[in-house]
Amino acid sequence: MVTPAAKRKAVAHLRDAFGMSERRACKAIGCCRMTMRYQTTRADDAGLRQRMRAIAHERRRFGYRRLHVLLKREGYVINHKKLFRLYREEKLADSDDLARVYRFDLAQDSEMISPTIPI
Repeated sequence: MVTPAAKRKAVAHLRDAFGMSERRACKAIGCCRMTMRYQTTRADDAGLRQRMRAIAHERRRFGYRRLHVLLKREGYVINHKKLFRLYREEKLADSDDLARVYRFDLAQDSEMISPTIPI
């Protein structure tokens, strides 16, 4: 599946490289011309992203659900689905860190259980 942004980029390349019209480039790519003309109305979330990152670094074990509760308490009005999207985009949903901590704990536990004298 190709994203609309990638289609826009491909059409722009065809127009620049081969001097095609927008209509012909869209037909060659196989996308609707309205994809090219779409202007997003999404608001800028820079302040929210910054605050979310600050809370997530302060409280590493908190997931997006707990962040949602804390942000609501601070007065941010945000849908939980949008918060989850931003959480993933900011790469805060990195389960490798948590897995690394568990592996480290398990490694230490196994060292304590293993015999000290080789058999």
